[in-house]
Amino acid sequence: MFVCWNVRTNMALLRTFEKTSRGVARLSFRIRNKRFRMSNTRCCSIIKWSCVVLCPLAAKGGDAVSELCLTCLCEASSQCDLKLRCENDACGPFQITYLYWVDGGKRGTGWETCSMDLQCATDTVRGYMHKYQKDCDGDGQTDCGDYARIHKLGGVGCINEPDEGFDDFKSDLDACLAEVNASMPGIP
Repeated sequence: MFVCWNVRTNMALLRTFEKTSRGVARLSFRIRNKRFRMSNTRCCSIIKWSCVVLCPLAAKGGDAVSELCLTCLCEASSQCDLKLRCENDACGPFQITYLYWVDGGKRGTGWETCSMDLQCATDTVRGYMHKYQKDCDGDGQTDCGDYARIHKLGGVGCINEPDEGFDDFKSDLDACLAEVNASMPGIP
């Protein structure tokens, strides 16, 4: 159980992480004594809360990109806004374009539908990262910074010098990673 505090709304959030009789992860939380549940093996947490719950059952063996990095990529892309529709040829919380969706494995029933569904969009990002995984910044390791470049600049373009728009995205990503690491040290 975690108690989280949102400094923007001055509201407490109580979260519990349970395992159901079928072994499925369930994230339960309360906001102002209203109970909410997300039953799934994949959870995404919005980082505006002072703590984060990442679902350990969500990681698939051999994933290139960590759950933490995926969560922060979503946060940096749109503040992980699950209601975000399509604008400027990009859709959903990860702001996925049609060609990104194609390279990510053409998951779901179509680009727009998949991009607006958190699980399908997350799987698309995983597929895209798996396809283009590389050390984009030349520091000798592939980390969340490289995945941020791949996500925003493209699998081929990630080695190029980023533009000004990337700096804002990277700043949001770094703030997210720092907030999670401060709240829950030891998360990979």
